[in-house]
Amino acid sequence: MKSVNLLILLCSTLFFAQKDKKSIDSLYAIINNKDAFAKYGEEELLRLCTELYYHSKESGNEPGQLNALTKMVRIYSEADNQGEVLKRMPEALAMAEKLEDYGQKSALLNYEGRAFIKLGFYDRAKTIIDDGLRTANKIPDSDTKYIWRSQLYGATARCIEDSSIDVAQHKQSLFYSVQKAYNEAKKIGIKNPERNRFLGERARILGSINIAFLQMKEGKQYLLSRSIIAETIRSKTFGAFI
Repeated sequence: MKSVNLLILLCSTLFFAQKDKKSIDSLYAIINNKDAFAKYGEEELLRLCTELYYHSKESGNEPGQLNALTKMVRIYSEADNQGEVLKRMPEALAMAEKLEDYGQKSALLNYEGRAFIKLGFYDRAKTIIDDGLRTANKIPDSDTKYIWRSQLYGATARCIEDSSIDVAQHKQSLFYSVQKAYNEAKKIGIKNPERNRFLGERARILGSINIAFLQMKEGKQYLLSRSIIAETIRSKTFGAFI
């Protein structure tokens, strides 16, 4: 009788463990879908991230927890809610370091750096962004590495621009950062569906910076390049634009 009860208990445990894994996998797929924000909106997506976080925590799935935290941070960053970004940062960064997930750690440092830029703590932001660039070098996947290096160089440029009373005095360092962001985006593999989106945005910023400093020829070339990339994106997404 005891053997039968033990067998029933083991089967029940296995059943619920498999059910929980399916639930985690389903939530993971939903929140990481590229159209998730448009489909669900900020509030519902945050609810789904919270659900994934607690399901993962209960089952001891730390990668699931980290993914949920990183997605929450991204949503709050895009919603300009810097307080919520920074509130989740200690746990998320500690978990990314523990799991040696340098892709998500780079993403988190990018969002943390940008939060401090928005709050006016430019030296703190620069230190964090530099740490992000060092971390991104450890990312094993080349495309992911180039994406986050591009984003982090973009954050450096934003920090220079926002912290300067006279941007012209920092023209050389600003151009360096913006150009590096563009160059890193160009390294993304041509088969990567996100390449044109990143490259187009970097070309737009580089073109705008050139024009702002009256380097009209170079600026127009980059803006034309961006327009061509945008047409490619539209043709592949039936009218959608980045």
